[in-house]
Amino acid sequence: MKNENRIPLLFSLVLASAILFGAIFLSVFAQTVTITADVAIVCGNSVLDSGEQCDGSALGGQTCVNQGYTGGTLSCNANCTFDVSGCSSASPVGEIIVGPGGGGGGGGFLPPPKPTAEAIKLCDFNGDKKCDIVDLSIMLFYFNKPVTPVSSKYDLNSDGKLNIVDVSILFYYWA
Repeated sequence: MKNENRIPLLFSLVLASAILFGAIFLSVFAQTVTITADVAIVCGNSVLDSGEQCDGSALGGQTCVNQGYTGGTLSCNANCTFDVSGCSSASPVGEIIVGPGGGGGGGGFLPPPKPTAEAIKLCDFNGDKKCDIVDLSIMLFYFNKPVTPVSSKYDLNSDGKLNIVDVSILFYYWA
């Protein structure tokens, strides 16, 4: 009977040793692997990736109005930036052409006319009969702030926002 008790005990010791060895083996040789992958932005896949204004028809909910225009159709350039050429702006004074600018002499824009009394009245905020740096400074104080009854006279295109379009109109009549 003494030999019969030793076999289960011996088996238990071997099993416990194997489990202990396995635990030690795993703790010594187990490693944590971290994989980092840089995902390149792919312009032109119609998926709005980080760093892109737009991609194909994916405009991220943006419209011409969000971009400071009064209406029109916003689209996307091949380099995943907004194409505002289909956007339009209404003007309270005559024909003011407001649109995407840029150097290089691209046609379509008329030189500013000699400011009329009506135009001067529009952007002369300090009463010196000129549209100049002082008026720009006054406008910029209210720039990108909510339009209030006090600041509404600086909203030159009457779109309810004081933004770059209003600054452009003031520059158009700069004297």
